[in-house]
Amino acid sequence: LKSDMTDRYIQGACDIILKYRSGVLALREASSRLNALTGLSTEVAEKLLKGINRDNVRCLSSLTKHRTGK
Repeated sequence: LKSDMTDRYIQGACDIILKYRSGVLALREASSRLNALTGLSTEVAEKLLKGINRDNVRCLSSLTKHRTGK
């Protein structure tokens, strides 16, 4: 995949995760959207969403700085 296309997939997945974590999306809807975007089964997407917490997610700004070298 081209970088800009990959970035859009990553952004889309992050948006879904953030909406789920903030209560905007229910687990079933978020799992379904991740399935459509990534091809993960809804069961795997559900486990992923349930497993995300403060202790196992890195700050996006630190990843961006690392990736761009800034």
